[in-house]
Amino acid sequence: MALTQVKTKIEQARGKLKLLPGEEVIGGCSSADGATTQHVRATDLGGHVGRVLARHRVGRPPDHRGKAHRFPSGSFLVCLTTRHLLVTNISTPSNNPTRTIAAYPKDDVIAIISDDGDDDGLNRLGIAFSDGTAVRFPICHDATSSCLPELFLEW
Repeated sequence: MALTQVKTKIEQARGKLKLLPGEEVIGGCSSADGATTQHVRATDLGGHVGRVLARHRVGRPPDHRGKAHRFPSGSFLVCLTTRHLLVTNISTPSNNPTRTIAAYPKDDVIAIISDDGDDDGLNRLGIAFSDGTAVRFPICHDATSSCLPELFLEW
């Protein structure tokens, strides 16, 4: 699903997803059909993430459950707004979001990283959280999916 389609679908479902007044959709992507989310340590997503994580962890108490525990598997949309990273369900057959499964404030997300995939040929997206937890999951491959990490840097 192309970036523009994800943005449009999120905007159209604004009320159902309970976006805040003035909250704008920046971009998003879709998980690959039936994606299995892998829970990892944030440092497993790369050296830069480890350095960022160290800066964010200074003076913060540990979070034993981890922010990544709410992240789903299956079919979902991931979307950056001006205030949150949202994870929504996808209803079939329309592929429209009807509810927010998880929402993370900007301060909770420290990195979004594209991964070209392993031997299976799937492209993956990694999201690292400020508590040291992270997720990695396959995404639908199109020319715009890799834009999400770039949009995150401008976030």
